[in-house]
Amino acid sequence: MDTTGSADRRVTRRQFITTSGALGVGAAFVGSAAWRAVGDPGSTTPDCGGPNDGGELYESVKDAQPGDKHLALVDFPTPNKDRAYGYAIKTGAKGAWDWLCIPLIRVSGIECEKCWKGQMLNLWPYAAAWVNDPQSKLAGTDWALGINSGDPQARTQNQMHIHVTKLQKSVRDQITAAEKNKVPVAESFGDWPKKTIELNGRLFRWVHVKTMDHHIFVEAFNTVAQGKASEMKHQCIAVTSAGSGGFYVINSQAQLDTQGHHPFGIKTIDGLLYRG
Repeated sequence: MDTTGSADRRVTRRQFITTSGALGVGAAFVGSAAWRAVGDPGSTTPDCGGPNDGGELYESVKDAQPGDKHLALVDFPTPNKDRAYGYAIKTGAKGAWDWLCIPLIRVSGIECEKCWKGQMLNLWPYAAAWVNDPQSKLAGTDWALGINSGDPQARTQNQMHIHVTKLQKSVRDQITAAEKNKVPVAESFGDWPKKTIELNGRLFRWVHVKTMDHHIFVEAFNTVAQGKASEMKHQCIAVTSAGSGGFYVINSQAQLDTQGHHPFGIKTIDGLLYRG
């Protein structure tokens, strides 16, 4: 059984973006000196894939427009409706609570530089806002967002997708116990690599943030990946609400072993999620 959500999960999607500070992201877009052309997918590299690669998820969103009946939401969060910044929310295939937030352009996954260079794919605030929209089936639940690494067998689809779903109750219980026992949590992304929590027998870095007004991919690139593109493909990331308000951003990788012994990290966040 899932724990119920707090009041901040019952506001509209637009209200959530405003109150969480996520409109700061949009404001940054508006103030940009130059816009990409509408629909310009940006640079294509081997780590990003190409528009002719196909794949079920990319095929389902590449021509998506607002109002498409097979998608829960299609949105372009920029004034000129640039598809390079657009995203879709669609159902997944793993259960009643399984939803996905997918960019409209071709992006293989977290290893693609489009995720962490510039503002293009900062989809976390919008995924969180959709969870909290009363029209979402996840509104009022103990929700979680997550993305798996680009390591072999870490994911089944090579089109970037943020899982939008519920948190496992056992994981919430472990987080609540950590809060009660005052397990140190980072209060800034600069401290994120130094603070860890054990969840389901695996090691995760965790940081507490007050709003979703952060580019989580960029923060991960600058801190846990230490500015190394080759390290980003190993990262998995999750977001959920914090008991004291705000949010936890949780991160791991298979190579994570800060204590010199077990537990080790992990390359997926699947074990933290409840998709029904």
